[in-house]
Amino acid sequence: METKHIPALDGIRGIAILLVLMVHFIPPVAMQWRVAEWFMKVFATGGWVGVDLFFVLSGFLITGILLRTKDRPRYFVNFYMRRTLRIFPLYFLALLIVFGALPHFIDTPRFATLQEHQYFHWLYLTNVGLLAAGKEAMDSDVATLAVYWSLAVEEHFYLVWPTVIYFCRTRTVKIVCAAVIASAFLIRSGGVLALGSTSMFAYQTPARMDGLAVGALVATLLYERGTIGLRQLLRPIAIIAAIAGTVLLAHFLYMKGLWASHWFMRTFGLSMLLGIFAAVLIASVSVPNGALSRVLSSSTLRFFGKYSYGMYVIHALLIPALLTLLPREQWMGFFGDQVMIGSLSLVAAKIAICTVLAVVSFHFYEMPFLRLKRSFESKPHATSTEAVPQQLAVSRTPDR
Repeated sequence: METKHIPALDGIRGIAILLVLMVHFIPPVAMQWRVAEWFMKVFATGGWVGVDLFFVLSGFLITGILLRTKDRPRYFVNFYMRRTLRIFPLYFLALLIVFGALPHFIDTPRFATLQEHQYFHWLYLTNVGLLAAGKEAMDSDVATLAVYWSLAVEEHFYLVWPTVIYFCRTRTVKIVCAAVIASAFLIRSGGVLALGSTSMFAYQTPARMDGLAVGALVATLLYERGTIGLRQLLRPIAIIAAIAGTVLLAHFLYMKGLWASHWFMRTFGLSMLLGIFAAVLIASVSVPNGALSRVLSSSTLRFFGKYSYGMYVIHALLIPALLTLLPREQWMGFFGDQVMIGSLSLVAAKIAICTVLAVVSFHFYEMPFLRLKRSFESKPHATSTEAVPQQLAVSRTPDR
């Protein structure tokens, strides 16, 4: 049975990619006005939360797909083939460009180091490479491939989660989600105590699975209770989110930013963020006509959501290139004392370039692969009388 599409989920993905691009594209310049300085700090120090927003949404969407199709033919084959057709073509093309084409034109020590450790990227082990070889080995003056650590975490999730859903009852799935959420917090906390808050240990899959588990838990509750039952959880989760938001705001003002490497954000802060994201997700799904859903359903946010995967993969290749193509000092010189306008226009120009490339990639390169997904649609048995809850929302945008 077809599931209901909720446009707000596409908008959530759009917000997530814009946050990620902002944190990587905002120039490190001092603002003239205090208000402008704080505004820029929100994105320059807090844009990294977009990755965890992606995790929550991905966990929700993937779990919803798996729950709907677990009793259908070719459950594993269809899921993995559809994931392969969505994710692999662009990701491996990006690696082929970096490691196959660019070595013929570039010869620098930093790029040589990146080439030496390229196997981490080919095997979806970028996050492991961050810990084993160091961040310097994952980046270069050609490409900032360290950001692919989140793609590695999601790929590890895809490898394990279909089996969990297939063999476990709904109640067991909820228990597994709760256990993953608790263990990820404990693992991160232990890593901070043993290795320090700046350690790459925080990017390892066991330490970041709670975002995916939070989304999976919401999807499981929706599958089990329906929209009305999920809506009953909105008030308590909204109270929790409000408390978490107040604590995070106080931390932001005290630290002058939401620094990802701070011990608090590595531990309690990240868990609080996930609670807020869960509340946003529950509100978007259970109250599709609410004010929040209407904002998230804006055509602009949904546009960026549609091309978010391509923008994420491509921007890693653009970060170093745009430093040369759009030099900060020269660009800011055009605006004189208007530092705020100059900074925002520079970010907008970089996002525009990334967006154009992602749109071209989607329609002229990725789309032929996406059409093949039709051959792997999960359909009920001919004699099946299953009635999957209509409220189990999906996003028509190809998920990141």
